[in-house]
Amino acid sequence: MIPLDGNWAVGFAYDLHTAYSNYLGVDEYGKEKFENIYTEMGYLIYSFKYKSLDSHSKCNTV
Repeated sequence: MIPLDGNWAVGFAYDLHTAYSNYLGVDEYGKEKFENIYTEMGYLIYSFKYKSLDSHSKCNTV
């Protein structure tokens, strides 16, 4: 677990969300684009939030 400092008594994180992120530039709509490489837990969180990954799906990470 990773200890977290902040305005609370005690805080911990189980894992990092993103292993690293590569800036790809700006798309044709003016939005910045990134290639994100997630930790295993980070990918699961991302998938549940944005990809509707169910609890039986497999997780592929680096």
